[in-house]
Amino acid sequence: MKGKILASARKVFGEYGYHGTTTRMIAKDVGIDISTLYYHWGEKRDLYESVIMDLNEEIRQKLLEIEDKVKGKSLTTRLEIAIDVMCDYLFSNPEVSNFILFLYFGKTRGDSSLNF
Repeated sequence: MKGKILASARKVFGEYGYHGTTTRMIAKDVGIDISTLYYHWGEKRDLYESVIMDLNEEIRQKLLEIEDKVKGKSLTTRLEIAIDVMCDYLFSNPEVSNFILFLYFGKTRGDSSLNF
């Protein structure tokens, strides 16, 4: 159950951000009562921090994968491989790119008022 809640939190936080997400939204997405969510995770901040830690580890693993692939290659090839792998990862996991946008810009990818 704890893993299902974490996966749902990743999706919902990725879509709505920390402030736009409620624990009720996550509980509803999982199909559980709010008390079950609190039993497994406690406060919303604890769950959010766990999602961030999980994402950090996932990205770290992806970077290690890239490091193995680029050993002994030219700089141009290293950059091409790194960009390809990370773009594939971000397109396959859109909530991750949304997390990055929330952290740095406080907006979602779908927000039309995104200013740079």
